[in-house]
Amino acid sequence: MARTKGRVGSLYVNAPNTAPQGTTYNQTNAVEIGQIRAWSLDTTVDLAEVTDMGDKWREHLQTLRGWSGEFTVFSDPSATVNQDEIWEGLLEGSFSGSLATTSGELEGQLLGLFCLDDDAAIGVRKMFFGDIILTGAGVSVEVDGVDMATFRFTGNGLLGYVTNG
Repeated sequence: MARTKGRVGSLYVNAPNTAPQGTTYNQTNAVEIGQIRAWSLDTTVDLAEVTDMGDKWREHLQTLRGWSGEFTVFSDPSATVNQDEIWEGLLEGSFSGSLATTSGELEGQLLGLFCLDDDAAIGVRKMFFGDIILTGAGVSVEVDGVDMATFRFTGNGLLGYVTNG
C-alpha cells in the first residue's frame, strides 16, 4: 500500500488568485513558506433536512460546502523562510515582502497551495489549492521549547485537488 511522508509536505502562498474559484492553480509566483511544522485542512458539507410529514426516517440534501484549516510554523520572521508573507496577508501593510501591494493591504486574501507529497525526485506532486482568507494567528513561547506561530484560515470558494506524476 502506498503511503505519503509528512516530512515532504509543504505550503506555498501567492497573491490572490486572478480567477477566484478557478479549477486550476498557478504556482509560478508562489512563495514557499519555510519552517512548517504541521498543516491541516478540514472540509464540511451543510445539510438541509427535507423530511416530509409521515416519513419515518429523516432525509437530507447536501447544500453548501466549505473548508478551513490551520498551519503551524517554527517562528522565524527572517526573509529566508518567507513567514513575513503570511503576516503581511494578516496585518495591514506591516511588511514589504513580495506580496506587498501599493495600498499595503491584502486583507488576508491569498492563494494557498498545500502539498501532500512534494517529491520532486520522482516527479510526484499531490496538492490541494484554493483562495484562503487568513482569520487569525497565535504565537506560543515556552521556556523549554521552540517559538511557534499558528495561522488559521477559511477557504474562499472552491477547494481544488490535483495530482501529477
